[in-house]
Amino acid sequence: MRALILVVSATLATLLAGCTASGPIYSQAAAPMGEQALVYLYRVRTPFGAWVPMKVEVNGKEIGILANDSYTTVYVPAGEVSLSATRWQDFHYPDSKRVSVSGRVAAGETYYLRISQSRSGSMITTNLERVSAVEADPELRVLKRAEPVK
Repeated sequence: MRALILVVSATLATLLAGCTASGPIYSQAAAPMGEQALVYLYRVRTPFGAWVPMKVEVNGKEIGILANDSYTTVYVPAGEVSLSATRWQDFHYPDSKRVSVSGRVAAGETYYLRISQSRSGSMITTNLERVSAVEADPELRVLKRAEPVK
């Protein structure tokens, strides 16, 4: 019985460790150069879906997995860009759980997109919204950088 408890405890600890960001606390990225824009994608702490990872993509390419309290950055070419966040469910990232935003980004500009989750009854909804630098800065300062996709 004791061995079973140890195995279950070790497994649970491993699973939970995979749902938290392990990178350094926030540091500002270098300003975008040339014909690039900088995009911050970050996930604030919410009690709903707290242990559920979120896959983030830019123009259809996965750039990271965000846990609660984490962020990542990406430099994108100026012009049309599509950003999405997909919540993990049932051991995969189903299209039905993806939220996306698209728009034009300008060279030399920095954009901030906040990912959060809200609950209505038994339904958890993922929100992806653009926020100002003034609003994003205090939220980013307490977040850890997500490990990049390898």
